[in-house]
Amino acid sequence: MKIKREKVRFGQAPRTSLPSAPQDMAADAGLGKGESAGPDSAGRDSAGPGGAAAPGAAIAPTESSTTQFSASSDPDPLAPKPVTTGKVRYSARAKTEKATKAAAKTVKTNDKVLATPVAATADEKATQQTQAAPLA
Repeated sequence: MKIKREKVRFGQAPRTSLPSAPQDMAADAGLGKGESAGPDSAGRDSAGPGGAAAPGAAIAPTESSTTQFSASSDPDPLAPKPVTTGKVRYSARAKTEKATKAAAKTVKTNDKVLATPVAATADEKATQQTQAAPLA
């Protein structure tokens, strides 16, 4: 009998995946914990550090979660915050876009005018022709 391979789609767990914990193994999995979950003879809980917590018991975080603000988070915390208006359509920005495009076009035309050479005068043309003529 041929075993069909399951298609696993992106972002979805496989349907026939292995269970999260084996069901037929012993509860302590051979880690040496006793069967009693209560306090032992010294008054300590058997599920202390390194032991498993009781099922359904909340686990407290080991570090305190104090909020600390760094100096670089906000340079001026008392300054008024900018107001965000949300989404803006491109057609609403048409006036500013038109102005920026016109300004860019004038800058390009001015650069082109500065880059073009100045036309030679009649005296300069005559001088160039005499210098380019062969010696006779």
